[in-house]
Amino acid sequence: MYAANPTPNPFPSGANGFIAETADPSHLHPARLREALGRFVTGVTIVTAGARGGELAGLTANAFTSVSLDPPLLLVCVKAVSRSLGVIRATGGFAIHLLDAEGGSLARCFSRSDGDKFAGIDLGFSRFGTPRLPGYLARFDCALERDLAGGDHRILIGRVRDIELTVTRAAPLIFYRGQLGRRT
Repeated sequence: MYAANPTPNPFPSGANGFIAETADPSHLHPARLREALGRFVTGVTIVTAGARGGELAGLTANAFTSVSLDPPLLLVCVKAVSRSLGVIRATGGFAIHLLDAEGGSLARCFSRSDGDKFAGIDLGFSRFGTPRLPGYLARFDCALERDLAGGDHRILIGRVRDIELTVTRAAPLIFYRGQLGRRT
């Protein structure tokens, strides 16, 4: 039944420190959205793909989460124009490295779109052939399960086929307000 007198808004404009904004999408510019999303602390990962003797690709990503424990599924978002996306699709797999607090220079290196990101790195390969980087807290080797459209990104869902954990008790590398840092 329609209520003639709906419940009043308990948080009117300016109450409790909140500033009410309209649902008008004209103020949802990408820069404003990036600023708002930057207020959420995330971990930092590097996604690698490729094969020994073949083309290698890698990128820094903070849009990462678990999807399911059974079956073991992870999600990472990759720019739709990323060169790495083609290598991931061609090889059918990728690895996600959760970086420790000392991984800032590695994260910056893999955030570039040009140059040889793997130059000078003590690179290994998993039993599935994906590139293995040094300096991670955990590493997930995944088979590409799904590749979904998500605006200007692709949402990749990987089925975990191997996990590596380091014995270090190092802090994680975090990303907050556009800056790399460590938990304090």
